Amino acid sequence: METIKTKSINFIIKQFNHILSEGVIAVKRKLKRLFLLPLELIMLIISIPFVIIIRLINPFLTVRLAMLDIARIGGVYKGNLYLSEKECGHHQGAYFDRFYFTKSTNHVNLQWKKCGSAN
Repeated sequence: METIKTKSINFIIKQFNHILSEGVIAVKRKLKRLFLLPLELIMLIISIPFVIIIRLINPFLTVRLAMLDIARIGGVYKGNLYLSEKECGHHQGAYFDRFYFTKSTNHVNLQWKKCGSAN
C-alpha cells in the first residue's frame, strides 16, 4: 500500500512530466486550475443552501431552472417552446420557472437577451 508521501511524490513527478511534454500550455492550464479552485469551492459552499431550499419547497412548488445559449442560432428555442406549451396549458400546476443565459461563443445575440429579460 502506497503511503501519502509516495503518492505526493508520484503526483509531483506526474505534474512535471506534463509540463515537460506539453510546455507552456500545460503551465497555463495548471495555473488557471490552481487559481480557479478556491472560487469553485466558494461557489460550492454558497450553492448548498440554495439546493436545500429548493429541495424543501419541491413538494409544494416545482422549481425549474433552464439554460439558454444566446450565442447560437436555435439556442433559445428550447425556452420558447416551453413557454408556448405553458401558455397553451400543457404545464399546469405550481411551477417556478427561471431561465439563465450563457454564451458559448463571443458572438452574443443581444436581441434574444432583451426578449427573454422582458418576461
